[in-house]
Amino acid sequence: MTKQKNRTVARSFRIKEEWLSIVNEEAERAGISLNSLVNKILEDYSKYQRYFKRVSAIALTQKSFSRILEACPKEAITDIAKRAGSKTALDIFRTMEFQYDYKDAIFFVTTILAEYANWFRCEHYAVNQKEILHLRHNLGENWSIYAAEVVSSLFESCCNRRIQKEFLDGTITLEIPLSSTYDPKKSTDC
Repeated sequence: MTKQKNRTVARSFRIKEEWLSIVNEEAERAGISLNSLVNKILEDYSKYQRYFKRVSAIALTQKSFSRILEACPKEAITDIAKRAGSKTALDIFRTMEFQYDYKDAIFFVTTILAEYANWFRCEHYAVNQKEILHLRHNLGENWSIYAAEVVSSLFESCCNRRIQKEFLDGTITLEIPLSSTYDPKKSTDC
């Protein structure tokens, strides 16, 4: 980032005492300063929440979501995921003003889906001319199918890259061949 983007500024805001009290409690509970928590809240809103409201994303508890997933046939999950990874992802990328390219696809998976949407925990690294995305979650086999298909369809549609997929109930390993022009040192890590 440029120095301009990393620069901090002092601002004064009028905040309802009730909300400030709640945020202050959360900062104390997390063992961080109020300033750090407010910055994190603003970052989350700026990078994620404002866009996901625009595309009508919803939040469910993992337990409820897991029960819905387990009731769905695997073939239907695969079909829905492939559409989501190509067509729905393109809509989200355009809404978030991303390029529909490899670098933004990596950022989308490692940061937006992993960190902000809490789809999975992500290990991201390059080895043997392949970029590896190792994803871990607690939502069962159908979520592994869905997440693997969304991510692989995303890379196939926006980057024309075939991905090798391996998944179990709670883990997904995706191998993406590196192109000769790609520099993994410049990629976004989880």
